[in-house]
Amino acid sequence: MKITFSCYQFDCESRLLLEGDEIIPLSDKSTQLLVLFLLNGDKVHSKVDILDFVWPDRVVTDQVVFQSISQLRALFGSESIRTFSKKGYQWQIPVSKVDEASLRTVGVVSEKPINPIDIETSERLLDKCNVPDSVISKSVTNTKKGTIFPFVIAIVCFVIFFTTKPEFIFSTSNESESRVLLLLSENFIEGASTEGQVSSLLLSNSNINQLNTDKSNRLTSSTLFDSPFEIWEEYSQSEEQLLLSYKLYLSQGSAQDEMLMRFLIQGKNRGWQGYIIGRTVGDVTAQLTQLLETIQSTSYFSLDSEKAALAQLVLLQNVQSDNPIFTLQLVQQYFELEDFDNANALFDEAIMKPQHPLYLGLFHFIKTKISMRNSDWEKAQQYVDITIEKFSTLRVSQLESKALIEAAWVSIAFAPHTESIEYLNLAAHKARVANEPIQELQAHVVQLYLAAKNNEPTLMYAHMDQAQQLISLHKLHREHEIAILYFMASGVNYLTEKKDVSSQELFYYQKILASPFSKLYSSFFYDSAEFVRDKLIKQHHFKEATASIKPWQRSSFANISRAKITYAQGNNELAVNYAIQAFTEARITHALYDSLDAALLLVRYNKNSEKQFDDVQYIEYILKNSTKRWRRINNEILGELGYWRTL
Repeated sequence: MKITFSCYQFDCESRLLLEGDEIIPLSDKSTQLLVLFLLNGDKVHSKVDILDFVWPDRVVTDQVVFQSISQLRALFGSESIRTFSKKGYQWQIPVSKVDEASLRTVGVVSEKPINPIDIETSERLLDKCNVPDSVISKSVTNTKKGTIFPFVIAIVCFVIFFTTKPEFIFSTSNESESRVLLLLSENFIEGASTEGQVSSLLLSNSNINQLNTDKSNRLTSSTLFDSPFEIWEEYSQSEEQLLLSYKLYLSQGSAQDEMLMRFLIQGKNRGWQGYIIGRTVGDVTAQLTQLLETIQSTSYFSLDSEKAALAQLVLLQNVQSDNPIFTLQLVQQYFELEDFDNANALFDEAIMKPQHPLYLGLFHFIKTKISMRNSDWEKAQQYVDITIEKFSTLRVSQLESKALIEAAWVSIAFAPHTESIEYLNLAAHKARVANEPIQELQAHVVQLYLAAKNNEPTLMYAHMDQAQQLISLHKLHREHEIAILYFMASGVNYLTEKKDVSSQELFYYQKILASPFSKLYSSFFYDSAEFVRDKLIKQHHFKEATASIKPWQRSSFANISRAKITYAQGNNELAVNYAIQAFTEARITHALYDSLDAALLLVRYNKNSEKQFDDVQYIEYILKNSTKRWRRINNEILGELGYWRTL
């Protein structure tokens, strides 16, 4: 029996989950849990029911239930499974049975309803795939019958898939046929010759080939670390290809010296940057090779959807739950998606396990960023202090510089800023020692911002000059000028002696918009576009505001801009249409902030409109999905509307 839901099809016999023609990998237990939900969609399943069905004859904790449900939610969305307090869990996505007999005789698939879910809930789940409303099944009911085949069938199917799918088979005959291309590393251990040893060990893997550096004499391992997306776009030969780079450091923090490897695996839409510690070069290289073998057959790096990438990463981490490299990447992914509950849960679990000081430092580093994002500065100070302590024991300047820059940001929240300046001076020094020009650049742009905040324009421009000199001296990609422009725009607002602060801000933000788009600094580009658009709308420069809509922008973001511009021009009906379109697109593409911004626009427009419409779904969406940071940014507007006093 085959069951369809959203944009997926699940074969109950082979236990295969398909999205279009692509097989979506699931762990055995998550597959078993999915079967339970799909075949009994109207039932609220208690933890006992789930344990009996998925883990029969085994004694396991309730935690395994949570992990499997988390994986399904990561893949299908948080709304796919509803939690009923003290009762259990219920499947929420409408499902339909595929009538294969009808398909064979007539050539048409007829859908038999299985699970009754209201249409409004169905529409809320559109963000799970890029399909129009028309292809979502509206008619569903329930069945409790289905055949459960042995687990061995699933194993056989997955083995066949992963050993025969063309893009997972690689040759070393030339670099265009290799999944992973290696950029040879500079020698980062003074007096030691390690590059040849590491490279030969890596290149012995049939899926790794050396990138032809004859293409450019400027290409080094540092180049990929400095501009990962730009280098990938320039040198990759296919969307599935990965670029690999590494740097080696000697850690002298323990009784016996250890080898520390910093690696970067870069794909089309995302990278994986991490650290490996070991006693010898062979140890760290073996760990990196194992990591590559685990991830290279996935589409994690090339998936457009962050939610889909998260689902794959959850699956990988479930298999490698004791490996801090996988857990750190998953925590980072949750942080970027502002899913702080899951990030914090993984952090708490990780630090309870025996960990090397390197990984304890890295976990506390991410925890610092989470606390800062939530404006919990006291906690951020505690976590960054632990990070500095752990990294200082390793005596690796690159890590120490990284922690000191974060500590400076935390200290900026407290006055005076003397400690922040000390942190940044030391961070710049450590970055120079480690030959990390990007981190030195970061230290200077934060100093630039801090000087402006302290109303010291001369010092601000001095740090701007130093940052620009670093780009020229180290021949860095011009995209790093975006960071300088962004912090200049953010900083000039604090200069009290300037009478044209507003025009200065606009000048720097417009320079960013006039620059080639950089994925590395995408948040700076979107912030700039938002500032320029809103400023020009306020000035009634609607033509110039429309020009702030750029081809690289998300369609949902562009339609939010169109909605704001047309509303300011008095065309309320068109503005509402643009906002509705933005809301729909944002949910399909998982652009959370765009969907929240669009929903807020619709609530505001409806309240101020003579011709009102039903905005309950937008109010409920904001109540259910808004993050602390988004609420803080829009606090004033939310207060004016009066709907969310409890947020």
